[in-house]
Amino acid sequence: MLRALSLIQAKKPAEALPLAQQAVAEYEKRYRESGVISFSSRSLVETLVYLGQAASANTPAKVHGPWFGLAYFTQGFALVDLHRIPEARQAFDAAILLSPQNSKYLSERGNIDALEKNWRASFDRFKQALDAAQLSPEQVKTSETTRALRGMAFAEVELGDLDAAKALHERVLALDPANAMSRSELRYIEGQRNRPPKPRAPAGIEANAGAPVANPDLRFSPEAQARALMALWQDTCLKHYDQPLALRTALVKAKPGYIENPPNAISFLNGEPGSVWDVSSSVYSQRVLVLLDNGVCEIRAQKASAKEVDSAFAQSVEALAATGVTVRKLSDAQVPDYGGPLRKTVYRVQRDSDGRLWHFGAGTTDNPQAVTQAVLAISPDGARLKNKLTFPAAKQ
Repeated sequence: MLRALSLIQAKKPAEALPLAQQAVAEYEKRYRESGVISFSSRSLVETLVYLGQAASANTPAKVHGPWFGLAYFTQGFALVDLHRIPEARQAFDAAILLSPQNSKYLSERGNIDALEKNWRASFDRFKQALDAAQLSPEQVKTSETTRALRGMAFAEVELGDLDAAKALHERVLALDPANAMSRSELRYIEGQRNRPPKPRAPAGIEANAGAPVANPDLRFSPEAQARALMALWQDTCLKHYDQPLALRTALVKAKPGYIENPPNAISFLNGEPGSVWDVSSSVYSQRVLVLLDNGVCEIRAQKASAKEVDSAFAQSVEALAATGVTVRKLSDAQVPDYGGPLRKTVYRVQRDSDGRLWHFGAGTTDNPQAVTQAVLAISPDGARLKNKLTFPAAKQ
């Protein structure tokens, strides 16, 4: 299972899927008993809830550790990445049967409803995830609570209730003031207020129920992903470019719910000391923040429009010239990369008051086979930027 999870984090779903399926088969053989309900729990509180439910129904039950449910969940994750949505739905449903109060599982199931544009079902599922987050372990309670709130808000926008969506995002920011996704969504909501509102779906009727998955929500488009990436970059690496280690303190203080040093962290460090945060907002919106001890700060996005990122990156770096620094573009070129063009842009930034130097770099590609479509990095003078603007091999 650990290997399957590592491969999922490394964006290798095709390799992770058979391992997850093997784990599912092994746990089914080991734990499933005829006439006995099986549960999979990650905490004592959750275990007691499941045993209480079984006792109320006068049904024999056994509660196992978290790995049984996690095997199905990992299988679902891999299937989503492989765009096998109906199979992913079945895997998530199986995980939820084993762990009906697992907020994370419920939220990802709500994501499936969102992909299929079943907005009422999506809202209800995320509401279940919000309620279940009361039982989440303390170290993930904030991230799972805010994830559920964002999912509810996402559905409310599509159902036409911008005020409700706004209130939900404000609840997110009350728990996690640095949440870039909710801040971005609030800007999106404000932009919609001057447009004709969508008609709200009648009670009991799914909005666009049964719509094909081939047209996912526009806020998961490469353009929307690029805007979310730039908002995150501006709030983290760019904001703290002259004091990068202060970013670590800021993240700890703000408690944004990012996952620090996930299982695949070592693959982003290139053998250098530092920390990695998984800052993904969804399986469909995956990003990683890397902060090396030498001061290099980097953000990678699985999916983002190269045109949008390149334009916003240039504007944000060149705007530094108005704050007492000298900005000079060193390079801007397209080079071949894993069968597709990769654009690399590097700026030299010097603070006028003390002469300190930094290099700002962006690497972008629209190659749909690329595991990473955008990398943004800031490097103090003396650190190696060029190694931070390379892409992992494209999917085969």
